Amino acid sequence: GGKLRGDAGAIGYNSEALATAKTHGIDSLAQDQWRRATSQAILGLVHLDTNAVKTIVKTKTIIKVPKPVIRTKVVKGGNSTNVVVTEGEKIDAEANTPQGKLGQFLASKLSNGDHIEIKDGEKKFTDYDLTADTALAMRLLGEQPKFADRVTTFLLDKDSVGAFAYGEPYEKNAVYVEPVAKLIIAGTVAKKPETKKIAALGGDLVALQDDKGRFVDDGKYADESNGTERHVLAVLAAMMADEDSAVDKGVAYLESMQCDDGEFPAELAADCKTGDPAATAWALQALNAIDEKEIGDEALLSAVPAAWKGKRADRIQSAAMSLQKTLHADGAISNEAGIPDLAATAAVASGREAVGLSDAGASRVLNAAQVKDGGLPKTPNAKRGDLAVTTASAAGMVQTSWLSTAHTGLANAVSLPLVSNDAGPIASQDIRSSQGYAISSGVMYAGLAVLALLTLAGLGIGAARLRRKPGAPT
Repeated sequence: GGKLRGDAGAIGYNSEALATAKTHGIDSLAQDQWRRATSQAILGLVHLDTNAVKTIVKTKTIIKVPKPVIRTKVVKGGNSTNVVVTEGEKIDAEANTPQGKLGQFLASKLSNGDHIEIKDGEKKFTDYDLTADTALAMRLLGEQPKFADRVTTFLLDKDSVGAFAYGEPYEKNAVYVEPVAKLIIAGTVAKKPETKKIAALGGDLVALQDDKGRFVDDGKYADESNGTERHVLAVLAAMMADEDSAVDKGVAYLESMQCDDGEFPAELAADCKTGDPAATAWALQALNAIDEKEIGDEALLSAVPAAWKGKRADRIQSAAMSLQKTLHADGAISNEAGIPDLAATAAVASGREAVGLSDAGASRVLNAAQVKDGGLPKTPNAKRGDLAVTTASAAGMVQTSWLSTAHTGLANAVSLPLVSNDAGPIASQDIRSSQGYAISSGVMYAGLAVLALLTLAGLGIGAARLRRKPGAPT
């Protein structure tokens, strides 16, 4: 609050600069120093483990929780059993950022601080899928790590894994693809990854992959939809579990399902004519994912990896260009009624982020839709946040994807536009095709020329500053 309200995140040159700003604010004379100090500090902050950050606030909101109690939990297919749940935690009273408020919303929906419960008449059930989505959303946001740890511990408990991934005690020898994938991802990004459980789950996931590269549920309550999002989660989880062969087969199968218009279908099927924007965005994450260990020091984000086979780079390019044509000028994706689809908008923003096309417009759309309780609504006029919509939209709000989230071990293989390994251009995004506006070639290239000149000028100024002696006036 006070004089620095609206400047959250800015970093002062020194303690004196911060003290002055607290008293007088950041005036026009000081703005340049604050901008440069903040941009320089980022180079250090990118190496900071978010789990080591401790936010201190004066006021706390305490969620009163009972001692561990017996609750009923649900398994796939609607059956239920009993489980002992743990006590909750404290939630900070206020957050100054949209993602902070969204994180508080997610934490406030947890029952006893570690899982999501739903009601069916007089009975309460644990919704394992929504519990996993909540934990994953917190990781993508980088918010509420204490709660994310607790939820992950709950999910990786033997009884929870048995119920969620294997349908116990009502199934025998069943394994479900999406629950296994989500558990692997949740375990991988945990504060203390449980490597043995991740390896075991990874082995089970590989066993569900057929000769075509599809991941197929095994059990009476099998999901037979073959959805793109589900397949991508399985591919990303297999990569996190170091199951390289399964990743290669999964990516090859996904490539074969690309539609004629360059997008990917919501349900993977051959001979697709037109695709779905959200599914296409998910596909981009799988197509452009690479193990961090495979990135050499000399690698360029605009260069196509030598190990890539076939037309993978071209598929990424065509999918990204097709997505561009579906966007409104503000970065939103609308449904058939012309109303912004928040979950689809967030998915597309993450997909674009996964290929180096950050979409601040989509983030602004999502932030503007945030309601008073910190969540995102199911419908435009709703006054309360919807948990499913909020978890699906978390990554888009902060312009991230699983390829740029801490501790996944994954990274963007390339960033658009692409160049071949011999430095010759092979692909370039047509930024003029976005819905709602047009840019002439002359204006576009003139603008790029001006940008290049400004960049060179900035580099010259930066070099001059680097040559100054420490402590010299700036």
